[in-house]
Amino acid sequence: MPITKVCRNCGSEFKIPPSREKTAYTCSRECKYALHPKINSVEVSCLQCGKKMHWPVSRVKRGNGKFCSKDCRFAHMRADQELSDRMAGDKNPRWIGGVVSRADGYIYRRDAAHPMQSNSYVLEHRLVIEEELRRHDPSHPFLVDGYLSHEISVHHRDRNRANNDASNLMAITPAAHSSWHNTGRIPEPWECWPNVHPET
Repeated sequence: MPITKVCRNCGSEFKIPPSREKTAYTCSRECKYALHPKINSVEVSCLQCGKKMHWPVSRVKRGNGKFCSKDCRFAHMRADQELSDRMAGDKNPRWIGGVVSRADGYIYRRDAAHPMQSNSYVLEHRLVIEEELRRHDPSHPFLVDGYLSHEISVHHRDRNRANNDASNLMAITPAAHSSWHNTGRIPEPWECWPNVHPET
């Protein structure tokens, strides 16, 4: 159970685990260095908010200690367009190819410019059916400005969410999609694309 103590520097209360009861006496590193300034510490300003902090010289020399908190660090990163450009897409060290398989079984593909993107990713089956519609029926009402309408669903014929082969996909109205799953009603030609029986 956490123990509540009072910071010797600023007087605010802070919680610590019982194992640190005898050693913790300040609420933060900032208060620690303010209470006991060391010769080998240096005052620096947060790059985001300008708040003054004391950090060990060794930490500053390593290029650390630039921000007073994680919130300031992430806010600075979001505002730094040059950094964003350097870390975007395949330039990011965590880049895994732009295709991600999620726990729900669906596959997502990176497409930062897509109107239905979320964190720069779009459901792959929607991208595949869009490409097919543009190629074979670009004037179809399911397409809005060249993109599959957000009101249209995509059905996997074999029920395998990871099988995004064009032959396995069908664009379908949500009502027809729900009805087909729940009652087996075959969608009308105007309710789906391509206009074929879902089982064929």
